[in-house]
Amino acid sequence: GRRSLIITTIDRAMHAALLSSLALALLNPPKLSAGERAAVDSRAATLTSRRDVLSLSFSGAAAAAAVGRWSLASAAASESVAVPPEIRRLAQKAKALRAFVRSTAATTRKSSNAGTYVSLAARVQEDKEAVLLPLQAALAAYTAKTSLSDPELQKQLGLQPLLMKGHLLELDQALTEFKFDEYVSKTTGDTYPGGKVERELEEVCETLDDFFELAAGRPVPQRED
Repeated sequence: GRRSLIITTIDRAMHAALLSSLALALLNPPKLSAGERAAVDSRAATLTSRRDVLSLSFSGAAAAAAVGRWSLASAAASESVAVPPEIRRLAQKAKALRAFVRSTAATTRKSSNAGTYVSLAARVQEDKEAVLLPLQAALAAYTAKTSLSDPELQKQLGLQPLLMKGHLLELDQALTEFKFDEYVSKTTGDTYPGGKVERELEEVCETLDDFFELAAGRPVPQRED
């Protein structure tokens, strides 16, 4: 679906960025102590997935690239542009909306109007227009004018508005189908009393968490779909 396409695009962009970093590191590798090389080789020996390989690849070359990325991340943290208060305000509202859907959907199922969800869907649609869409636009505007020292973190930061746009498209579909019935994720096993709508809102919130970390020059964890 749309979300898979976005993730595939991110993978390709990150892979291209990694190859560029490795090439630069091979041309001008930093000096490593015996302890630093041992630590990197130990990390390389534990790689178990394609994403792990992309994050620390080809042992010797990876050592040079890794040290370079660590120093760039430190510099990025001090050079990042302050996130506007409006983005933080809207982000708090987005998280409040997710909590509201989680509690209200369960209450609705216990009421005489169980299964209708009309009022709840209208509320989410209203907040999408007033909060989520302006928030996505604000993220796009921020990333367009922000430059981090670490090129990989910069690429990931720039992808956050696109990821959020994809989650909003999925949210539209879930709203159209009134998917507020309790939902259990096949990937994580987590239960969502607010259904697929809540799950998409959670993904919006996770994207926001990643955005704030990246804007501060910090790497973010790999999340399960």
